[in-house]
Amino acid sequence: MEQRFGGRWTEEKLSRVKAYLAAYTTALRKQPFERLYIDAFAGTGYRTAQRPFPPMFPDLQDVAKGSARMALEVQPPFDRYVFIEHNRRRFSELAKLAQLYPGLKDRITLLNEDANVAVKRLCQNIDWRRCRAVLFLDPFGMQVDWDTIEAVARSKAIDLWYLVPVGIGIARVTPRNADIPRGWARRLDRMLGDCGWRDAWYAAPPTGDLFGPRPHARVRTADIPAMEAFVLERLKSVFAGVAPHGLRLGPGGGAHYLLVFAVGNPRAKDLALRIARHILGSGLA
Repeated sequence: MEQRFGGRWTEEKLSRVKAYLAAYTTALRKQPFERLYIDAFAGTGYRTAQRPFPPMFPDLQDVAKGSARMALEVQPPFDRYVFIEHNRRRFSELAKLAQLYPGLKDRITLLNEDANVAVKRLCQNIDWRRCRAVLFLDPFGMQVDWDTIEAVARSKAIDLWYLVPVGIGIARVTPRNADIPRGWARRLDRMLGDCGWRDAWYAAPPTGDLFGPRPHARVRTADIPAMEAFVLERLKSVFAGVAPHGLRLGPGGGAHYLLVFAVGNPRAKDLALRIARHILGSGLA
């Protein structure tokens, strides 16, 4: 069964990542490194594509290729593919991919486990002197932990595309007042690495009431652009290079997500960032 989400903005996301993958495998084609693609939230391999107008027969739906199939069709191909999916039902569908791409069957590894656990293990166990990789993080929410991001950066061999749920996730769990439920606050701490977002996004109001300022009353001063900038700065603190601007994506052109790019290899950062900046700024989809 395919995943039921997306639309034009999903097509745009996938087209930009695919453009980078093709440029990446082309650039490394004559290099001695093994080329690895990692999709940490691979889903089923399919998704339901939205049509611009209601079809004549509404029970019939367009089934489009998801990120996993998109990567498998990139030319030149990668040497290895690792698809991670924690959900058992989605994983059972994902496991059928090898039948659709028999020529790549021996290159595909499927992992039915938590994305954070799997990615950190891969970062630790792979010999990065021989390998280079592109990692795509497209979570369903705020599942990506900061220690996973740090592990990716430490490899100094992984290029990262990360769809950050800024508007649909971060902004929704940071209400205007600073009375944030404990679980939400802990989730943000794990996602962003520490509690620095509290002081960055919340401050005492500029004026008090008739009784003077209230020292414990804090309100959110950060809007979505400020949250996006904070995320980019956090990535810059651990990666060799980060594209200066992400791409806003979401239904109706809203700022639900921010597609960002980071590169781990200091020697490759100039070329990688030049390609990524072009892709993020172009009208591909």
